[in-house]
Amino acid sequence: MAEVNVDQRASHAWVMNLGALGFFIAALLALAGFHFMAWWGNEPNSQGWHTWLELAEMVQARNFSDPIENTGLVMFPTSIALMLASPLLIGVLRRSRLVWWLLVLSSGACLIALGAFAFAISITEDADSHGPGFYCLLAALVLNLIGMFLVRRDIPTTPLSAELGEGPVQ
Repeated sequence: MAEVNVDQRASHAWVMNLGALGFFIAALLALAGFHFMAWWGNEPNSQGWHTWLELAEMVQARNFSDPIENTGLVMFPTSIALMLASPLLIGVLRRSRLVWWLLVLSSGACLIALGAFAFAISITEDADSHGPGFYCLLAALVLNLIGMFLVRRDIPTTPLSAELGEGPVQ
């Protein structure tokens, strides 16, 4: 078996983390596209930013009996916060597997829940087609999840970590 030195592994991790940053930035661009493009068909007031107004109306109405609306009410702001914070959290994600797992699971849950929420809306509203903002939102969620999977952990280089079998010492 060929031995890989620390410099090669560190270089690979650096390239993967740079790729993760690229996916996070692409997710932010897709998220910005969602806010300015039509969310639903060709309706004049269906830009993505109107979604925030609808969420505010749902909270003010305090009618939390519909589980589909509750899912959207929770997951939409969570996914937006996750996408906004992800590029800033690469350093934390590189050092903590616990934080990485929590954010990967959160990102995956948001993707599944908002995808199901959007699908449920498309069934109940009987709309002809989704607008480009819908696809921008789903693309942003997918790009963010891919970016999470690309984050690579720092290689421990301390003697203690080498004794514990966690990585080589330079």
